[in-house]
Amino acid sequence: MTTDLTWLMDQLHKDIPGCRTVLLLSSDGFHRARNSACSQDLADRLAAVCSSLINCAHTAGQIYDDSSLKVQHIDWEHHQMALVDAGANANLSLAVVTDIDTAPGLVGEAMRLMVTRLHGHLKTAPRSPEQSPS
Repeated sequence: MTTDLTWLMDQLHKDIPGCRTVLLLSSDGFHRARNSACSQDLADRLAAVCSSLINCAHTAGQIYDDSSLKVQHIDWEHHQMALVDAGANANLSLAVVTDIDTAPGLVGEAMRLMVTRLHGHLKTAPRSPEQSPS
């Protein structure tokens, strides 16, 4: 993906009170976009951790013949993290870390709206005949 989506990640960061980090990551554990305040190192580390968590959740779901992960939510003492599928065709997930007192419903709704917006930016334009490989 060559599109710079930082502006979208920044918008989500601004829309959620107490938001610390917004990260778009691939299923192979690489970050694809992050909010401006998130460092490269943090994005790399968090993407790897989130990818592992998502894979564990998918595996656990398969035990119950339900591998369609909707939302994964983790609470710590001072923070919370939500992970959602950002597009099965693109193998991407969206992660948001907020302060613990941020309303999970608000986070979930903001993430749902962002995933909808992301789909328009992740689509690949159809090839014209002159772009087709020979």
